Amino acid sequence: VVEYNTNSANITNGVASPITFYAGQAATTGSIRIMNSNDELVGMMTLSEVRKGQNDIPWDGKGIGNVDLPDGTYTFQASAVTPEGRDVEIATYNEGIVNGVTVTGGKMYFRVNNGMVPADSVYTVKDKPSRQ
Repeated sequence: VVEYNTNSANITNGVASPITFYAGQAATTGSIRIMNSNDELVGMMTLSEVRKGQNDIPWDGKGIGNVDLPDGTYTFQASAVTPEGRDVEIATYNEGIVNGVTVTGGKMYFRVNNGMVPADSVYTVKDKPSRQ
């Protein structure tokens, strides 16, 4: 399993990956904006709570108007605000099981979650969790 910097989420065979981010502190409100490959807003989520640390937000793969979005890679922007109205620092990342390694154009890529992750965006490599 690798953990890597990214602000993307995937829909594969109609199943969406969770949206994962790290919050520098807890917040009482937050939001997630989801964009397609043309950087067009296609979905929004409102969060009633953001935990300090890792947040794994389930996504049903639906967009604005509760429509099913097609398979593909989407980007997201997460934001959160403290009760005092201050913005919370957000870092985006994801994790997945490595299915292989490829070198293209002199750069190494990990095959993860049906996509390619540049090696320079990976920050943790660990054993596969026993629960999967």
